[in-house]
Amino acid sequence: MEGHMSDILSIPSSKRFKDLTGKKFHRLTVVGYLGRRCHSSAWLCKCDCGANSEVSAGALQKGSIKSCGCFQRERMAALTYKHGGRSRVTGGSSAWKAWEGMRSRCADPSNKDWKWYGGKGIKVHSSWMDDFDQFIRHIGPKPTEKHTLDRIDRNGNYEPGNVRWATWTEQARNRSNNRIVEFKGQSMVLIEAAELSGIPYKTVKMRVAKGWDTDRALTQPVDKRKSNVARRSYIRRPSCD
Repeated sequence: MEGHMSDILSIPSSKRFKDLTGKKFHRLTVVGYLGRRCHSSAWLCKCDCGANSEVSAGALQKGSIKSCGCFQRERMAALTYKHGGRSRVTGGSSAWKAWEGMRSRCADPSNKDWKWYGGKGIKVHSSWMDDFDQFIRHIGPKPTEKHTLDRIDRNGNYEPGNVRWATWTEQARNRSNNRIVEFKGQSMVLIEAAELSGIPYKTVKMRVAKGWDTDRALTQPVDKRKSNVARRSYIRRPSCD
């Protein structure tokens, strides 16, 4: 419902009345008091897009209404995004899901990974939090399904200049706990040494975890016969059901 400046009333004198004038809730800034509507205080709000709307105090404080309606329109527009956005056919692209996952990790304490993100103070840039359009404009379309959202500075926020689409290998190189090794006369992270050696990184990592020295882990060929026997043995293992 749209409100008008001429409808604004004076603030009640009761000490229990909570004056919301001037406060901002998501995209809405409270302009003035409009009176009581269905047992709740109604407020005239100006949206960031410039439109006015009438919103109840409860909806503002609970966050159930975030804008004049433009936010929902933008979300619906994003449903048909061609460059990595969501579509009605697929039910949601991985780019959209990455954006929603980013917001949830940083703002929703019920998210299983919140303690590593929002719980540590990691935030999402204000222009991206409610705007998939702005997020995609900055970071660009997702190159492939194998790319995921990555922060260049692992201790920094999700913000312009610190976010990119990266492959799993690129993210592995960017971890703060990367192991630096000497291989073929050069200092490099373990995953780069594995690539140079031609031995799968997971195999090298497992060997090192078992106590192998890095030179042996990176040079001893993989015994494919043992791997195949182990794989067949696993496949033939009888069920416990």
